[in-house]
Amino acid sequence: MGYLDKAKSAGIDTVIENYRAQMLEKLAELVAIPSLPTYTTQEGLPLGPEIIRALHYALELSEKLGFKTHNENDKYGWAEVGEEGPLVCIFVHLDIVPVGDGWTRDPFTVSEKDGWLYGRGILDNKGPAIACLYALKACCDMGTEWPCRVRIWFGTNEETGMNDIQMYIHDYGAPDISFVPDSQFPLSYSELGTTNFLIRKNYRPDKISENSPLRLVRFETKKHANGITPLAHVVLKAGTESFAEEVCRKVESFAQERKFEMSAVRSGCDITVESRGKVAAHWNEPWTAINALAQIVLFLDTVSVGEEPDSLIHFVATRIGNETDGASLGIKAVTETAELSVAIEEVYLDECGLAFHFFMISPAELRVEILLDTILRQLRTENMELIVKSFGPAMLLDKDMPLIKVLYDSYSEVTGNTDPIKVCGGTYSKFIPNAVPFGAIFSAEKDICHVPDEKIEISDLINWTKIYSNALLRIADNLEILK
Repeated sequence: MGYLDKAKSAGIDTVIENYRAQMLEKLAELVAIPSLPTYTTQEGLPLGPEIIRALHYALELSEKLGFKTHNENDKYGWAEVGEEGPLVCIFVHLDIVPVGDGWTRDPFTVSEKDGWLYGRGILDNKGPAIACLYALKACCDMGTEWPCRVRIWFGTNEETGMNDIQMYIHDYGAPDISFVPDSQFPLSYSELGTTNFLIRKNYRPDKISENSPLRLVRFETKKHANGITPLAHVVLKAGTESFAEEVCRKVESFAQERKFEMSAVRSGCDITVESRGKVAAHWNEPWTAINALAQIVLFLDTVSVGEEPDSLIHFVATRIGNETDGASLGIKAVTETAELSVAIEEVYLDECGLAFHFFMISPAELRVEILLDTILRQLRTENMELIVKSFGPAMLLDKDMPLIKVLYDSYSEVTGNTDPIKVCGGTYSKFIPNAVPFGAIFSAEKDICHVPDEKIEISDLINWTKIYSNALLRIADNLEILK
């Protein structure tokens, strides 16, 4: 009889159910730690006292559950069982995205309503972390004598660069077998590439005549964890108060015509234009958003703020604007795994000119350098620059790899479902050879991370634990084909 069959015969599901109250208690304590970065180390790792406190909490809990632990200088750590054999690793993270506006409850006090638990980080990724810990604990309670080492790795930097996982892989190498519970069920075989880039027009804003009919003064945007800007302002200065009144009327007319939520107020010759949008369901679904900054760019393209900034604004308005598929940029692409998307994220007005910041999500089959070259060739004729700020690689696994089948079978056995495997945005899997993104989101309707009132269903927490315990035992039963 294999490890999984023995555990099922011994009643592992009942053991997991009996841990329900303890899991809810520990999850609430972990969510209560506002694990956001407040400084960056010399190695470029964003950390802070609250993130470190969350790491210490996870390691202390792991020790209480009977696991060996390791703390890598407060940068990351792990809990482990087993003495020899292949290394099986589950990668979770304890850092969170900023709270943002729109919460109807305290984001750091777990509250319950109608079987749902609310709190920042409860889905991404503290709930799955607790589920994995108790999945391993339940397996050990069955008297499992592991033929391998099983490690639950706690990250601190997933949301702000993933430097932590890159350090770990560099220092310790990749595990033999691994999965990442920071995605969707049943599992994902591919992840999207992410590229942040600027399009800049260099000029001297102070050289634009003070007597110009209208000029840019400053931009203000409200950042959001999803990347889509839900609130943006631009301050303009008109040459006369009467022209300032005319600009305000233009804003009102433009907003009515486009059905945009925009308004303008005047103070003397200064005009503040406000644009309100809607955040995306997630950063890799910009088409579900209303981009407040894009609306401002489209308005500015109807007036003149100086020849140099006008050319950049016109390029952005006509080649991107509210589009999210890259069609007008000539980079639209739909592959077997995903559809390319691109959107405006931020704007910079400084002493060197004007720049717009974009993020692009690309399917794994596409070469990002070709996409960027397509954009660059258009910019050269406009005397503009393209500056790549950051790049996150895509990931594509063989759908027939044995680990995918083993994990899928665990999902199907616990849930009774046979859903198709998926493509997800981005997890630690990008940097871990052959790591499979495996849960923990059951459906698109439950993809509620990075947004106000982040929540999970209590029944999902228990089912995650059952799936992950099943997976660990099934891996132990199939080491020979998985190593």
